[in-house]
This record gives sequence, structure tokens and C-alpha cells, in this order.
Amino acid sequence: MMGCSGYSQKAGSDSTFLVGVAFNSMCCGVPSETPMKLFIDSFKLKYDIPEILATRIGPLGREGEYRLGFGLSEMNALQKKEFISGLSNIQKLKDDPGSIRIVPEMHIIIQELPPRARLKEIRY
Repeated sequence: MMGCSGYSQKAGSDSTFLVGVAFNSMCCGVPSETPMKLFIDSFKLKYDIPEILATRIGPLGREGEYRLGFGLSEMNALQKKEFISGLSNIQKLKDDPGSIRIVPEMHIIIQELPPRARLKEIRY
């Protein structure tokens, strides 16, 4: 387990992230990451953060469902709070399928993931 400092992962263990973003499908695929990427780019520019790390967890279903877990270890406490608040305000593109959901303190039980699901580090 971890505290507010970020993310922990060991092979075969559980993983906990300070915040997660769930990209869900409702018949026809998942929404685009574009609104989230635009937010992340502006946040990095505002605070002069070179990169923000995330872990992509998926695929979780037949239509490309996945989660992004953010540990936010590259930020101070105020930046973390603002980043999470900003993520919570992200809206999917008008005609995108599926939904986007913010998951505070996202906990992943690795043994319960689908067999084809992988955890992959992403750099924004």
C-alpha cells in the first residue's frame, strides 16, 4: 500500500494510485484521451513539469476499456490537489462513445485483472 506520495507496484502484487481515470465503453468503444492530454499539457506548462507519469492498465474488456493510474510523485501537495481537481472537470468529446470516470485512490488487484491485461508506464 502507499500513502499520498504516489504509486506502488511489485510483480504479482496490488497497485494503488493517488488518482485513476477509467475509460469505459457503452457498446461502441472508449472515449478519446484528447481532452485529458490537453489538460495535462497545459498543467505541465503552467508548473514547468517535464513529464507526468501514468500506468496504463488494460485491455480490461472487449471494447478497449482501460484505466490510467497516476501516482503524481513529480508534484507537490498543492499541485496534486489541483491536478486531481482538473482531471475531475474533463469532459469527453461530444460524439465520443463510452464514458470517462475519475477514481480517487484507485486500487488495482493484479490477480483479478483479465489474463491479457498489462500494466505499462506512459509518459505525458
